[in-house]
Amino acid sequence: MKKIGLGIGIAVLIILAVIFSLKDTEKKQVIELGQLQEKVTQQLSQMQANGFTVDDRQMQKEKEHFFITIVEPEPASAYLTQRGLRITPEKAEELKDLKFSVALLYLDDIFSLDIYPVALPPYLKNVIAKENEANILAQLEELIKRKVFFMHIELDHEGTTFKGHIKDIDETLQDEKAVKMQLLGLHFSGNIKEEKIVKFEQTFKRAHLYISGEVDE
Repeated sequence: MKKIGLGIGIAVLIILAVIFSLKDTEKKQVIELGQLQEKVTQQLSQMQANGFTVDDRQMQKEKEHFFITIVEPEPASAYLTQRGLRITPEKAEELKDLKFSVALLYLDDIFSLDIYPVALPPYLKNVIAKENEANILAQLEELIKRKVFFMHIELDHEGTTFKGHIKDIDETLQDEKAVKMQLLGLHFSGNIKEEKIVKFEQTFKRAHLYISGEVDE
């Protein structure tokens, strides 16, 4: 059950990958909506060529929605690492087939994104199955349905600064062993230069994982 926090970790990785998809390399200027959408289209295509899939993209005038999944861990790992997100192929393998919903809103001077997982990754399901914790698995899947692992992020049109937060998590899973997860007040921000993260800061009020008789951290 030490992989419970996996969903939060991959949310950070995927959302930052999307940041680079929105990166505008031109000088600061007023950018037309069509140009922004075309930039997103080009870069999402690049992600698909590097170990990701982008499915069910629905575009409207000032917003769109799609799903992102890691399907080829090795190229996905290389893609993220090139952009300042160090993730080994082994870790990417654990994240394989984890599907995320991404809602993108084009505002006057920023992109606004909401992202959350829509299903647990097979790796995590297998770990739980080996521990014979079907009840825990069912409860985790219910948390997914409730969009408990939800992240919001904002990025300026020039693709140089970003900020966001993870919705407070305070959940207890009940089985033979109680599993309590807390992640409260997590906010983050950073700077991007030449398509790499050059600064990343985060603050939080409380992060706690408790598994009765096993883990208290």
